[in-house]
Amino acid sequence: MKSFVVAGNLAAFLLPYPAFGQNSSPSPETPPQTQDAPKQDQQPQPHISPVYFGVTGGSLGVGPEVSYAINRYVGVRGNITFLNVSHDFHSGGLPYHGEAHLGSGGLMLDFRPFGGGFFISGGARLNKNKLRAKSTFNGVIVIDGVTYTSSRTGTLLGYADFPAVAPTFTFGYAGTLRRGIKVGIEAGAMFMGSGRVYPFTNTGPTVSPSRLEAQRAGLQRELDKYEVYPIVQLTAGYRF
Repeated sequence: MKSFVVAGNLAAFLLPYPAFGQNSSPSPETPPQTQDAPKQDQQPQPHISPVYFGVTGGSLGVGPEVSYAINRYVGVRGNITFLNVSHDFHSGGLPYHGEAHLGSGGLMLDFRPFGGGFFISGGARLNKNKLRAKSTFNGVIVIDGVTYTSSRTGTLLGYADFPAVAPTFTFGYAGTLRRGIKVGIEAGAMFMGSGRVYPFTNTGPTVSPSRLEAQRAGLQRELDKYEVYPIVQLTAGYRF
């Protein structure tokens, strides 16, 4: 009888607990972790046509131009320009016929800040611009306070050139970097410095060296006003 009482008490103690080795109520399964979807690759950069051949014309002259786009933002460009112009003027009381023989070649680094057609450029030009002034007249004229006749003065000749290298800065629009025909415009300045007027010569017998020097100095003062040469160029060509 006593053993039944002990067994009953033992059963009463064990019943509130699950059987040994039996799990409690199953826990919900943990959902599998999902990996973030891979991000889409960035859109590829549009294809550019790096090589450009064209013609430029304007205040520098007319000539061929070529450029190469290293990428959408940076490129190099070179051109050679030529032009002859003439103009009549007065200096030191004398009438002159002036001729400008423009010839220069430049190498520029183009920066396209937005990757489009607008650009800012800096570089230098090999400056071969030259000026020639000739004075021939009929009758009587006063040179540095002295009266001369045309038979006595003959023809006066003056010549000027400029420093060989001129820093150059421009900006403009040259079209996109896609293949096709392109037109553009460029404006800026060439900082060529002061030109040098060489001693005058003349074909007449009676003009003294001091009178010729006075004429040279007058032209030098005029030339010193034009140390910065303005640039306005139009361009047209094809990008390959």
